[in-house]
Amino acid sequence: MAKTYARLRIKESKNILNFNKFSYIASFVTSSGRIGTTNKTTFQSNGLGWEVSFELNANEVPEKTTVSFKIFLPSGTEYNPKVIIYGHTYTKDVNSKPVITEYDLKLFQEKTKQEVKHRIPNYRIATTYPVPEGLRMVAYLRNEIKSAGVKNGIDPQIVASIVFEEKMHGVWAYRKNLLSYYLNLGEVYPHNSYGFGEMQVGLAAELMNIDKRNPDWLYETFVVICTDATVAMDLVAKNVVRGGNLLGRKLTLQESTVFYNAGEKALNSWIKGEIPKERLENAVYARSWKWQEAIKLALNGDIIAIPDGCEGICRADPERQVETWKFDPSLKLSL
Repeated sequence: MAKTYARLRIKESKNILNFNKFSYIASFVTSSGRIGTTNKTTFQSNGLGWEVSFELNANEVPEKTTVSFKIFLPSGTEYNPKVIIYGHTYTKDVNSKPVITEYDLKLFQEKTKQEVKHRIPNYRIATTYPVPEGLRMVAYLRNEIKSAGVKNGIDPQIVASIVFEEKMHGVWAYRKNLLSYYLNLGEVYPHNSYGFGEMQVGLAAELMNIDKRNPDWLYETFVVICTDATVAMDLVAKNVVRGGNLLGRKLTLQESTVFYNAGEKALNSWIKGEIPKERLENAVYARSWKWQEAIKLALNGDIIAIPDGCEGICRADPERQVETWKFDPSLKLSL
């Protein structure tokens, strides 16, 4: 029986250093209308995918067989499902040559045509950024973040941006919680921030409607927000909703990060444009503003550390966050 072949190459990307965590499938449609789909096939590090093939019946013509492709990110998420990537097929007859389909993968926004037109051409060295630990935390808590957003009627991107800013130091942020706890000799104070969402214990207790007549209410709240990410992310979302109720409307993403980290007074100053630009550059609540596209990818488990609007050649080696948070009751015993 005859076979038809196809092969996909991702063009050299300005962003991705290594494509071997990406994969693709090919869907063939024969001259008789029969459809066949391959298993997932990986790419080489340079973006060239391994060859795929489909076996034809005797009455099917190889030259009239078509193919389309779907590309998958390291997490298994399909890249741009709304776009159909049509490709070339070929045979291995004596006079035939392989025809590789090339596709320009664009994960991050490029400069506008106007910006390119006025750009002064020069040689630039590719820039790579260390992966912010907050990005890894977003990927790790992605299921709880999405659930919290849906449950409270806000965009999960807002919850993820708050996690990014508050957990910029990743595991060190968690250890800081424990260090603070032990330095205070086991005392928990209402104004201290702890847990997966770095929330003040007193505020968390209010949002959970904890009975403060219980003499252990502070400690019990502390344990919950430090060990249960589902509750912690729900509280992050609830606090954003609380800010919207104070303002009388839903908060935007930037307003949410300001309110969550710095409170109502800072939010009002931000809305009025009273916060100096130099303060914004170092503000905790502004950490996530230039990482929105990367945060969106992290919510599906793909970690690609490229900030929004990165100038020049910005590249990253994608990571795949396989591990997701699971409740561990033994953690309560260590606190």
